[in-house]
Amino acid sequence: MPDITDSVGEGGTNKVHDVALVQAMLSVIKDAKGNTYLDDYDGKYGHHTKAAIIKFQTDQALLKPPAKGTAGAAPPAAGEKEGLVAKGSDTLTKLVAAIPADYKEMRIIENTSTVYFPGTEADSKTSSTAIKNTQDLETQFRGKVATLVTKMFETHKIVLWVTASGGHRSFEEQFQIFVKNQTTKAGPGESNHNFGRAVDIGFNGLQWLKGGGVIVKNEDWWLNKLTKDGKDKTGNKKAAEFWKARDAIAIPLGLFNSILDGDDDHLQSFDDHLPNDKALVDLMNRVGALKWEAEHATPRRYLCDLGFGGKKFNVGKATDIWSLKGTVTKAMIAEGRTEALKAAAQQKGAAALKAVVPVKESDIKDDDVKQMKQSLKDDFLAAEKEWLQWKAVN
Repeated sequence: MPDITDSVGEGGTNKVHDVALVQAMLSVIKDAKGNTYLDDYDGKYGHHTKAAIIKFQTDQALLKPPAKGTAGAAPPAAGEKEGLVAKGSDTLTKLVAAIPADYKEMRIIENTSTVYFPGTEADSKTSSTAIKNTQDLETQFRGKVATLVTKMFETHKIVLWVTASGGHRSFEEQFQIFVKNQTTKAGPGESNHNFGRAVDIGFNGLQWLKGGGVIVKNEDWWLNKLTKDGKDKTGNKKAAEFWKARDAIAIPLGLFNSILDGDDDHLQSFDDHLPNDKALVDLMNRVGALKWEAEHATPRRYLCDLGFGGKKFNVGKATDIWSLKGTVTKAMIAEGRTEALKAAAQQKGAAALKAVVPVKESDIKDDDVKQMKQSLKDDFLAAEKEWLQWKAVN
């Protein structure tokens, strides 16, 4: 049953969540003529809310004795104040009792303004168990996310769910997301999702109350119904309140938000200000065949020694490398081979070094370029295979 934390109305404390809840009740309760006391709710106390409270109190004979000659009428409630709904008051008791059956379980989170309805414990357990059993999420991380689901339900009776593509992603899946709709700025190997240390987790199935007593039953993970796909400023503010309530539980568990605008559903295992490109390079240098360096600029591009052990060449973006379109030229390969020959000859002495014949660009075949592009991708594949060895770097 709904309850308030403090008084609402004339002279009341009028906390936004309490006002919204009382307004919501008055927007679904009907008087003797079949009219609701309010049309909508917004968490802001004003003269319309005051008038609605007084009308309800009057209809319920909470303010003054019944008219003379009204046999059997109940006496007025003691201590009720006109226009005020106090915690534990008869006015509140009457309000709760008058709520239609479909709205009996309405509730609200402190410091928010959207009334919603509780999910089920069974769904909460289903969600948390699924996360615990997801083997392609890093062990400690998935434990924290499962705990978030449990605590969110215990605290607010809201069930959180990981989105369909919001868990571990292969490098190819990340590539497809990047090239198809540009909803991510991360290429293959640049997302925390690729290494089982990020989830997109939101409010799919949440039921909430909109104006006119309408219960929205088909909300999605991102609260797009509430925000009207991000186009409603008021809805955006309401959605932000829900995300803040989730994060108030998530952050103390050691989970971190995304730094990207509009990426509210995203949570990960470390501070998002740490450079993902450097972490990818660190992993490839440990498990791959080539030597890498992150240019660490915008856009993200990578330097590689092409396996020659010397100069590192700019080979392009992760998306280019993954699609076998990395920047590799015959001149780069010729230069790399020449430097490798010189490095080997230098160990033998000045004469050997002087005898080195530089490799010419014309000596490099098209297949050499093709194979080198594959070698670049092979190191990305090696990093993907050894995803559990990934670690955050500064």
